[in-house]
Amino acid sequence: MKTGKRALLVLFTLLLCVACDQVTKELAKSRLPKNKVLSLAAGVVRLDLTENRGAVLSFEHCLPRPWRGPVLSVTVALFLGLVMGYLLFSAAPRPLPVTALSLICGGTLSNLLDRVVFGGSVIDFLSLGWGGFRTAIFNLADVAIVTGTVLLGLSLIRTLISVVSRGIR
Repeated sequence: MKTGKRALLVLFTLLLCVACDQVTKELAKSRLPKNKVLSLAAGVVRLDLTENRGAVLSFEHCLPRPWRGPVLSVTVALFLGLVMGYLLFSAAPRPLPVTALSLICGGTLSNLLDRVVFGGSVIDFLSLGWGGFRTAIFNLADVAIVTGTVLLGLSLIRTLISVVSRGIR
C-alpha cells in the first residue's frame, strides 16, 4: 500500500473513530438518566451511563494512587506513538493490518481524550447480554479496539496460512 493512501486511510479511520465515539458519549451524557439502566430488545442491549476510572483488567490498581492516571495516560500515549509511527513509516503493510491498527489507535485515542479532558474518567454506556451472559459496560471506542484486534488476528492467521502453504509446496 502506497504511503499517501495509507496515511489517508489511517487519518480517515482515526477521525471517524474519535468523532463517532465522542458524539455518542456526548449523547449518552446528555440524554441518558443517571443511576437508571434502560433496557432495549428484551434486555439484550442495556444503556447504563458510567464513568470508568479504570483500564482494561484494572491493571492500574497495582500502582500507587497518585501514579494511576499519569502512568496510564503516558503508557497509552507511548503506545499510540509507536503504532502510529509503524503505520506511517514502516515498509508498506497490507490494507487489512493498516485498517486493524488504525481502528485500535482510533478507539485508544478517543478514550485517552476522555481521560485527559474528564480528569481520568472514560464515559461508558453500552452493555450486551443474552441469557446469563452479560458484557461489561463499554463505549464505541471499545468496539473499535475490539474490532481492530479481531481484524489484526484474522490478518495474522491469513499471513500464517500463506507462509505455511508456501512451505508445503
